[in-house]
Amino acid sequence: LVGRIADDEEYLRERSADELSFWLKKNKPKTIRMNWCCPKKPESKSIQCGLRMDNLPLAYDSQNLPSTEEKWNKTVFFSKPFGSYEWPPSVDYIEYY
Repeated sequence: LVGRIADDEEYLRERSADELSFWLKKNKPKTIRMNWCCPKKPESKSIQCGLRMDNLPLAYDSQNLPSTEEKWNKTVFFSKPFGSYEWPPSVDYIEYY
């Protein structure tokens, strides 16, 4: 399937790309879009970077590592740098099942 993408024939390259696209869509893992409620903004007017009470849920905690499968599956990972300076109203994330 992937070997024909670099074939000399244009028809085979196009068909292989279509087949690969179809296969990737069929085998895509099932997901649920979830909404994570952001913590309340701090009362102070000056915005500081670093560990604050509103971004502690994202900080690394060596005492509470996800050592079991259940804890690991409940852990929320963000792919964008939310919470460093301020939070958006809400954050959408994808949960795989």
